[in-house]
Amino acid sequence: MEKNILSLVYFSALIFLAFIFIKNRFYKLNHKSLLEQPVFWVSIGVPLATCIFLGAMVWAEKWHSFSLTSHGYQRFIEISKLPLLILAAAVPFASIVNNLHRTIQTEKQITESEKKNKTDGYYAHAKFQTDYLKSLPETELKAKIIQSSGTLVEESKVFKITYPLSLYKKLYPKCSPISGAEYEADKNHTALILRSWVKINSILNNLHKKRNEVIHDKIDDASIFLKLWYQLEMEIIKTCNFLEIIYPTYQKSFLIEYNNSKLITSISSFEEMYKIFEALEDISIGIVDATNLFTMVETHVFTKTKKLFSILGRPTELIEMNPGFRKTQTIDHDVPSLILNGKRFIELDDI
Repeated sequence: MEKNILSLVYFSALIFLAFIFIKNRFYKLNHKSLLEQPVFWVSIGVPLATCIFLGAMVWAEKWHSFSLTSHGYQRFIEISKLPLLILAAAVPFASIVNNLHRTIQTEKQITESEKKNKTDGYYAHAKFQTDYLKSLPETELKAKIIQSSGTLVEESKVFKITYPLSLYKKLYPKCSPISGAEYEADKNHTALILRSWVKINSILNNLHKKRNEVIHDKIDDASIFLKLWYQLEMEIIKTCNFLEIIYPTYQKSFLIEYNNSKLITSISSFEEMYKIFEALEDISIGIVDATNLFTMVETHVFTKTKKLFSILGRPTELIEMNPGFRKTQTIDHDVPSLILNGKRFIELDDI
């Protein structure tokens, strides 16, 4: 009767421990040391405890007849077959757990190795691309600026890629230390650069036509050149944003007036504007070329830009087109801005 009660208590305890074991998911293996795996100790402890418990039930009755003789050993083995068989089950159980744990550790090592390879690939790709972007041409421009004291000094500004890493992230948005390097550039961003150059070519072409009209006295209101100047400068600023270039300015802006129209600009002359376009064109071509996205469309756009520069020839300044233009220097933070024929000019693209 006592044995039945003890057996019931023992196996009830095993069932309770199994419930706790499953509820807390102690059966799950991870990559840590085998000695830290609860299921490993259970694979050894349960057979061992069950062996001792079942053995004790029969060993207690035969304890007085045990002797260190061949007959005693034979008798011990005979009455301990079930407990010893259960104990022997600990070996394959522990072996299975060990093999599963080794597989998980191997998988973890492979995963970590792949993660490291992706991270190394990302940083290698990012370093190569940012170093290349840093190496793209820089252009320094200079202008005579009148200081508050009345002194005339020469100031300079530089067009260069200011944030190469930020530009890299725009060109390769899928790249990250986790996902690794992505060698195909984002065509959406290069399309923005291309679209801006299409707009620039269109305005330059219009400028060329208007200049010819001035030469042949076919234009009455020369304020159209202020509008074209404003549009070109706005596209320069947009292109700088796409190329991650901080749009550089002088300490003073330039105020150009014609009748009741006036333009506030950070560009000192058409000659300087053309130099800015050449600088941005060199950088744009370098970026498109590096991303291997130089298609016939890109080639056509940049070829057209070069042709327009060739057709336009030497930049004709506003005062040469019409003596009614007046240019002074001013301090104004609202640059560029245009008052065209008495009304503030705002393009829909600027809103």
